[in-house]
Amino acid sequence: MKPEASVLNVFGKHNIYVEHYKKDEAAKTVILVNGAFATTSSFSQTVRYLRDKVNVVLFDLPYAGRSKEHNSGGAVLSKEDEVEILLALIDRFQVNYLMSVSWGGVSSLLSLARRPPSIEKAIIASFSPVINRAMHDYMSGARHFLMTGDLTSASQLLNNTVGRYLSGLVKAHNLQYLLSSVGGNEEQIIFHIDQIFDLDKKQYMNQFSSIDVPVLFLNGQLDEYTTPQDARSLAQHIPLSEFAVVEDAGHFLDLESRQLWRTVSGIVRNWMFGDEPQPEPHIVVPPSFAMPLGLEFAEAGD
Repeated sequence: MKPEASVLNVFGKHNIYVEHYKKDEAAKTVILVNGAFATTSSFSQTVRYLRDKVNVVLFDLPYAGRSKEHNSGGAVLSKEDEVEILLALIDRFQVNYLMSVSWGGVSSLLSLARRPPSIEKAIIASFSPVINRAMHDYMSGARHFLMTGDLTSASQLLNNTVGRYLSGLVKAHNLQYLLSSVGGNEEQIIFHIDQIFDLDKKQYMNQFSSIDVPVLFLNGQLDEYTTPQDARSLAQHIPLSEFAVVEDAGHFLDLESRQLWRTVSGIVRNWMFGDEPQPEPHIVVPPSFAMPLGLEFAEAGD
């Protein structure tokens, strides 16, 4: 199934490349939200296990992927801009489900806090509100290499840290993608990293408490950068939160192996649609209180 591709103008200032996989008019719709500097291609494996159940909407932010050519250079995109773009797309496509990865979780949670009326459920994958030591060191290193113009080292850093559990094929593909796409976007990436460092955790947590739909937080057991333990701190602020830990998975979850693709697809489909048994009992009922840069994925066979 090929998607319908279009470029939509948002608020007269952003041109957004959108891919729309249409199952049928009666089906519900899910929107997939990338991490920083990832593109629609990063969700190629996710689309495979969703498109038989729902319409799927993917998009590139103005500075990335196929949106980049439709937007003239200028001011960098803030987190507030990302929220406005996401809310506009949710409204246009009357989205029922949202699924984000990595730092796409910030704009997703802030959008959910605005209570878009069509949204029923959300999955926030590979995200935590805590900038722990491993994530701090990774982002500081990436910022340094970008400031000095060393794109090769910045790209290798991603593969050696948050991407350490990816296959050699995916790492090679990822390296080439980053080397070809990061150049010219250094200012935007550095601004993005600085925004993350400057996040007012208390302020954002207060906004997250307005979320009134069920949210599943999905984290890899081996992920040192957005750990399952850190993600659980959100349970105090989001009343309808649940948590899943994917065993033997790092930050990139279903991109790391075929077996993890099967495991993650089972968790997502079971929680979102309730129509398939989980491969293993990863869903954890919450207790009572309770950046990567871009990634392109070389498609593997099932």
